[in-house]
Amino acid sequence: MAHSNSNANSGEDSPDGTLRSLISEVHREVQALREEIAGRFPNTHLLTRDEAADYLRISVRTLDDMEEAGEIQAVRIRGRVLYHQETLEAYVRRQDQRS
Repeated sequence: MAHSNSNANSGEDSPDGTLRSLISEVHREVQALREEIAGRFPNTHLLTRDEAADYLRISVRTLDDMEEAGEIQAVRIRGRVLYHQETLEAYVRRQDQRS
């Protein structure tokens, strides 16, 4: 009986050991997915309308007008209007090339 008791409390044969092993595996999988996503989308920093306007040093209304005119493209996620920082940087580069 002591033999089975020691098996129940040791390593991965116990429920706690199996759970720890599963949690560890899930953690490794999540980390791998994060790294994969970061590799696919290296500059996906999203800015709110206020943050994007501040970044460009313009008003939110001007930003809205630019988006409506098709000068800058917004991303809509569940009703939120967001802007890729890279998109704003590209806009500034285009404007700089024009001058």
